[in-house]
Amino acid sequence: SIASMTDSITLTFYDSCCYSCMCYAFVTVLDTIAPVISCISDTIYLDENGLVSDAPGENETIIEDNCPPSSIVGDPLAIFTCDDLGVNEFNGVTRTDESGNESEPCDFTVTILDTIAPLVFGNDTILYLDEMGMASLTIDDVAQDTVDNCTVVDAELFLGDTIPQTVTLMEGTSLPAGARQAGASGNLMSGGFAPALPQTLFFNCDDSGNIYEVLIVATDQSGNMDTTTLQVTILDTIPPVIT
Repeated sequence: SIASMTDSITLTFYDSCCYSCMCYAFVTVLDTIAPVISCISDTIYLDENGLVSDAPGENETIIEDNCPPSSIVGDPLAIFTCDDLGVNEFNGVTRTDESGNESEPCDFTVTILDTIAPLVFGNDTILYLDEMGMASLTIDDVAQDTVDNCTVVDAELFLGDTIPQTVTLMEGTSLPAGARQAGASGNLMSGGFAPALPQTLFFNCDDSGNIYEVLIVATDQSGNMDTTTLQVTILDTIPPVIT
């Protein structure tokens, strides 16, 4: 490519008698045509560390120029994180060629997605009926840890090894058998699990001696989900009192 180039040329003139003379001239070549760019939007995905690198504009612009450049001045490498999930807009992007000609601006988007599911771990546990013959189980009792490249925002607890159908109750309707009401879930807070709405499994004397399967469901901020199943044993160790 030629940004600007000055070169000398030799001019030789002859008359009718074949006498000649020479002179030198300097010619400067300039490129004054700006590059033409077209922008395209792109989608990229976070890795297991919740990061992805990209040079917005470098990969998202198509550049045409009369003097194909060895390089075009573009954007530096950018690091995207979980905070950038969704659509990121880049407006007024321009490119400048080696001659300093600047293109007209264009706009594009870079969409950041997280498709990696979290991992949830739980412990089998034993529940002891109290003096009223009751025992309760919450997420805090059995959830050991969660791991995600971004953030686990919801954790739910279910009796059994499958997730019940989620329904939204309309006024005057009842919950179908085996279904759960939308919104009845637990939220993962800093330092542990705290239910946004009360979500506790209750057991009584009829459950004494039984072993139940309990399902923990963890969901991250992008809706990716993981489950783990554990066992809960119900025991009654309080002797009767006779008078």
